Amino acid sequence: MICLLLLSGCGYFRNAPESHATQFIRTLVVDPGNAEQLRSLADVAAGQDPTSVVHGLSTEVALSYLRTRQRQGEKQDFTIDSVRLRGRSDRMVTVRVTRLGGKINGAVEFRVVLKNVRGRGWLVTAVAAE
Repeated sequence: MICLLLLSGCGYFRNAPESHATQFIRTLVVDPGNAEQLRSLADVAAGQDPTSVVHGLSTEVALSYLRTRQRQGEKQDFTIDSVRLRGRSDRMVTVRVTRLGGKINGAVEFRVVLKNVRGRGWLVTAVAAE
């Protein structure tokens, strides 16, 4: 019985805004060319570039920095730092990217804004580096 509850709980968390925020940032860093995956996690029109939700030069620089670390073989950890409720169907999730092993040196944080879209679940509407 406990195993069934745990398994059903995993499905809930996989669809939670925190999970979607983390998946979106991980894909932007690890596999930025995967437009299909990014589009499935972002609130963009079918033909629109899913990276259009990324805002600001500092965010582009932060992503470039993390992608460079990734290409150099560095393992990175993507974790939730905080979640802020912004109404019934809006959330702002802070995703922290650190070197694997929890070293805070060189950590990058992203504010990911999501909204709950009827029939599609939680989708990313904006990303900015802190």
